[in-house]
Amino acid sequence: MVDYGITWAELDQRPSGTLLSYSSSGTDEGFLNRPGEKDITSHANWDLVRSALRSEGCRVTGPTPQAQVLRDLGLGELQDFFATSHRELAAAGRGAEAVGALSRHQALGALSDPHGLGGLEVLRGSKGVYG
Repeated sequence: MVDYGITWAELDQRPSGTLLSYSSSGTDEGFLNRPGEKDITSHANWDLVRSALRSEGCRVTGPTPQAQVLRDLGLGELQDFFATSHRELAAAGRGAEAVGALSRHQALGALSDPHGLGGLEVLRGSKGVYG
């Protein structure tokens, strides 16, 4: 599960809850202001999710920042691959393919930026997985 998350203890510190709206001007609690111009989200309750996973016999790990999970899964090697592909394709005059490799490299950067999507947390539940 990948989401913004919070525990019961953290929720206790937020009497107004975790509902937030996101727009180009940042986050706010004016959920219904400027309809269609904002994304509305709420944090997952990690304690409830963890409890549900454990009740199903899952081994639970995390939450761990998405950026770290992606690094653990080989993000660096994949970024290197796309950077090398971009340089080689550009040098070979294959512009459209070079731009595709560059776009993929930049997308991985966005997914792993700790101040953006890389700051999302990952809570993992596994069952019957070995290794």
